[in-house]
Amino acid sequence: MKTRTTLFLAFLLITIFFGGLALLRGPDWMLLLIGLIHGVLAVGILRGVKNLIRISVYIALLDFVFGIIWTIGMPSASSITLSLLAGLILAVLLDEEVRDELER
Repeated sequence: MKTRTTLFLAFLLITIFFGGLALLRGPDWMLLLIGLIHGVLAVGILRGVKNLIRISVYIALLDFVFGIIWTIGMPSASSITLSLLAGLILAVLLDEEVRDELER
């Protein structure tokens, strides 16, 4: 599977993750906004928008950090899932060759 498609699917999974959390907690608008941001980044990665690809690195870092904090504070399957998925995305996005390939 191509790198672009893999990262698109990973950000789409995080979009669905936050959307599902928002629906489970009632209409939580902050979680829906976070999910929407990830959805925009997923589409930006799929289309190759340079600015959104650069921003996605920082968003993945924030996801990873908050996922680790969430896991330490309240260990659950959802916090561990977010931490692992964000960590994998971050590891892929930090590779210069991958970012060059995405921006073409």
